[in-house]
Amino acid sequence: MHPHLSRAGRYVAWTAFGLVATGALRGLWPLVALGAIVCAALGVSYLWFYPTAVLLRQRRLEMAWWVPTGAEPDADGGTRGEGAGLGGALLAGRPFPLRVLLRNRAPRAFGDATLTPITSPALAVAGPLQARVPRLAEIELSTEITPHAAGTWHLHGAQLALGDRFGLFVIHAYFPNPLGCKVFPRFSATATLPALSRRTAALHERAGQHRMRLRGLGGELREIRDHVQGDPFKQIAWKATARTRRHMVRELERDVVMTHQLLLDASPTMRGGEYGRAKLDYGVEVCAALARAAGESGDRVGLVTFDSRIIGQVKAKGGRPHERRLLEHLMALRHVVDEDLTDPTDGELCAIVARYLRHQEGIDIRLGSPPALDDPRWAEVVTGPSGDLYDLDALDRVVSVFTSAAREPLSAHVNAASPVMARLRRFCRLRGIEIPYRRGPGRKALGLTDALLLAARPRGSQVLVLVSDLEGLGDSLDGVLRAARLAITRHRLLVVVPFAPAFAEVPDDGHARRVAAILSQAERRALEPPRRAIESLGVPVLVVGRDDLPQVILRRWEHLRGARTGLAA
Repeated sequence: MHPHLSRAGRYVAWTAFGLVATGALRGLWPLVALGAIVCAALGVSYLWFYPTAVLLRQRRLEMAWWVPTGAEPDADGGTRGEGAGLGGALLAGRPFPLRVLLRNRAPRAFGDATLTPITSPALAVAGPLQARVPRLAEIELSTEITPHAAGTWHLHGAQLALGDRFGLFVIHAYFPNPLGCKVFPRFSATATLPALSRRTAALHERAGQHRMRLRGLGGELREIRDHVQGDPFKQIAWKATARTRRHMVRELERDVVMTHQLLLDASPTMRGGEYGRAKLDYGVEVCAALARAAGESGDRVGLVTFDSRIIGQVKAKGGRPHERRLLEHLMALRHVVDEDLTDPTDGELCAIVARYLRHQEGIDIRLGSPPALDDPRWAEVVTGPSGDLYDLDALDRVVSVFTSAAREPLSAHVNAASPVMARLRRFCRLRGIEIPYRRGPGRKALGLTDALLLAARPRGSQVLVLVSDLEGLGDSLDGVLRAARLAITRHRLLVVVPFAPAFAEVPDDGHARRVAAILSQAERRALEPPRRAIESLGVPVLVVGRDDLPQVILRRWEHLRGARTGLAA
């Protein structure tokens, strides 16, 4: 942390060097003297500014930041901030304020300070903060941060650029100050699910808001109709039968609780694109909207997420706490760290974690010199991609201290080759360290088949909603169709397909637009075989874009269903 020349200082230094060189070559000693005076001025400025670097090394300048908990009015008369979302939560796509406090405990002022927050890639900062901090005083700054996608994102720290009074020298310092922000998916709290019909007779233990025609005792009388084959004998209305001289049966109506199962594709083909514009982000928003609407209707809702295997499951329940658990699972899809679903090798993972500890905590795990060839310590040495050697045992001890002190419980299992690598991956999830997700579709058809079979297993499930782009199924589509055919024997199934070209930015250039149109036609042709195969089973398939809201999906689904009413067996 030493002063070095700024851009303006480099211009002045090169000018002084040019004056001295030109004067010496041409024998113009006044130019040499002028250049020497400029160099002396730079030296004096450096000596005057150097104590500031000493004060920074002594940590005389402190920084703290936080996200306000109350809602604040914006220019449109609405509210923004943590209190502007669901129950005082941050929402994707809605800016929230960030407060920064700078405290100067030094006897001199820190002028021309520029503070740049270092954040997760899904967080967009409005701009760097600039201020002058007087001596022995503190100031409060504010900026806006826009989260582009739902998830648990982190503000890791802030980069400080401190210049001298003349702008000739600058000092760069880093303030590590990790701060986690839970960002919930945006959805409409007023969305309501239509009263969907059911085909099964399994009743839940509490009443809901959906009126269903059921055969059996109990409930309100809906109508008396003619007896048809299959009607139970105990439902015969004997008085009406005697009066009309033909068999009549009573049809009853009950209030029941319906169960909705949401199946979300979290494979790499759903993750392409910018944060907030990826198909996965849209799927998270759709599932959050359907879960919220089902909860407001008093229904049960469950969730199954899958890739080449089932990533996680939230069993169908009702109530606000269950809705919160479901949202937490949706937000965790952007922070998958399992070994079979991510790209980095063990050496690359160790290098990522070691670099983070070096910058954030000042702990260097690198080995200064390699051990001897016959040293048994080689068993605990990991080689990084750049050739650096890392002490795996020391790295594990440091990470274990941080993970054991974390508030988050070890509820989510992490797939890894060893317990040490599992702890490193969990540390990445807790600290918001981005691990690149696996590239390529993989064996998504197997995960989709397992998800359909798992969601269709309970007899009480009423409605299955699958959100997937149907890409990368390849020759394994037959297994998916068999699972879908089994699912629709008991339940209703809707497939929502985010169409990739509808999530891309519209090019401004005419040539780029023509290329985008060709690629869009190719994507549509690739989508046709799985879409037609699924529709041949009688399952509605809705191809949607980024601008299709969950309410639009619900209305289109209701239009496809029509006004049919199912009879429970």
